[in-house]
Amino acid sequence: KSVTIEGAELRAGRRICIKFTHGNTASEPTLNVNNLGAKLITMDGQPVYTGCFDVGGVYEFMYDGAGWECLSGVVRARSFSENAGYIKLRNGLLIQFMFFKTTSETSIRKILPLRYEKKYLLLYALNSIETTNKLIVQSKIESLGDFLIEVAHVNQNTFFDRNVHVLSIGV
Repeated sequence: KSVTIEGAELRAGRRICIKFTHGNTASEPTLNVNNLGAKLITMDGQPVYTGCFDVGGVYEFMYDGAGWECLSGVVRARSFSENAGYIKLRNGLLIQFMFFKTTSETSIRKILPLRYEKKYLLLYALNSIETTNKLIVQSKIESLGDFLIEVAHVNQNTFFDRNVHVLSIGV
């Protein structure tokens, strides 16, 4: 992001406010004030990533001598696709989701969009309208982001083409 702010210079402690006309799509965004050089944007000293700044959002930044620290943002990163996505908050909380269909395989290995650093809780729901087709769903967390899911019919031990919705929350 490049901006022109009258009188703004790169001096430690200098604060500026910027209204974003476009959302952030850069993986590690920088801020270039008055063509004085692109400097990395951080939150709490950590880099920010794609999706951290919204269209029309107003954010306060402070130059710390090396880069621009965002003082007002809450979202450190976010990404959404048709079948998976995540939001990583400033406090380290990571919320992820994914959708997929079960197959004829006895188990399905899935990997969440981002790996967790410490621990997480995995929640899932199976989309089944038919009440006569009782399904068993089991998951096994194998590492901080990988999980194995098994779906089987209670009576016939056969597999179904069903939508599975996964939500995980962790740090």
